[in-house]
Amino acid sequence: MSKHLLLNILDGVKVLDLPERLPGPFSSYVLSTMGADITKLENSDRGGDAFKSQEAKDHYPNFIDWYKQLNQSKKIAELSFGDQKEDFEKYIEAAQIIIAPENNFFKKYLCIEKLRPHQSVLFLACLLYTSPSPRD
Repeated sequence: MSKHLLLNILDGVKVLDLPERLPGPFSSYVLSTMGADITKLENSDRGGDAFKSQEAKDHYPNFIDWYKQLNQSKKIAELSFGDQKEDFEKYIEAAQIIIAPENNFFKKYLCIEKLRPHQSVLFLACLLYTSPSPRD
């Protein structure tokens, strides 16, 4: 199979990228390389993505480079998830795939009853530090 067949396999698919730091933005970056239309939505209540924070800039100067690399082909919007719920819901409605961190806020907000038939949610959890090794 030619690698070119996969280049635009997701052409026109609208993906909403909600996580921050590395795992979520990396997964949507991979989808963007296959043609997906990615919108990264950052929570202004928390100052946007943690990779852009002053603490990250001070202690981990390479994080901003990772942020730029992983998000280079995405539309980025910042809004208050608490105060701008109507705008937040418009982004959710427009998406076909939603990538969200696995936490109580998103699990409650993106429950299956609220989704449309054409939508899928991928909850991401970084279990490296929270679960025992499969070898244990």
